[in-house]
Amino acid sequence: MQARYSLVLSLLLTAWAAGQMPLGTGFTYQGRLNSSGVPVNATADFQFSLWNAASAGVQVGSTVAVNNLSISNGLFTVTLDFGWSAFNGDARWLQIALRSPAGGGAFTTLTPRQSITVAPYALQTRRLFVNGAGNVGIGTTTPGWRLSVNGGGLSVFDDAGQGINSRWAGALSCISSGLSS
Repeated sequence: MQARYSLVLSLLLTAWAAGQMPLGTGFTYQGRLNSSGVPVNATADFQFSLWNAASAGVQVGSTVAVNNLSISNGLFTVTLDFGWSAFNGDARWLQIALRSPAGGGAFTTLTPRQSITVAPYALQTRRLFVNGAGNVGIGTTTPGWRLSVNGGGLSVFDDAGQGINSRWAGALSCISSGLSS
């Protein structure tokens, strides 16, 4: 009987630990591909790139290649990951190029580019930037410290809504003016 409880406890702890992992930067893209109005049933090689404009503009980050992907009834799903720095709060568009059948021929770029819209989970992070080192920027996309605030003041309150303790005010003043203590 004790072995069964150990197994259940182990599974529960594993599930809890898995839930504690930080979110990655990948997202799911689902598309529908038609050729001459007919849903495609084939394999294809895809190239996904991120852009800062609906047309022309500058590519943001690297191209993500997904090869030999099965398309059924015109439907396909991929996970794309352009990394931490690709999404800094500015608008982004996804450009898709493909060749089908997979493995040969030239890539065809589909038009128009697809606008990347916000996910409800991400709304709470507006104007907040976290770089690859884990530094957090508020009002800046180049945080040099664990927490960098740019533009406006910094107010710190305790749980009771009381202002910052006066013994910390001098340290914050030194940090915000670039001095070290």
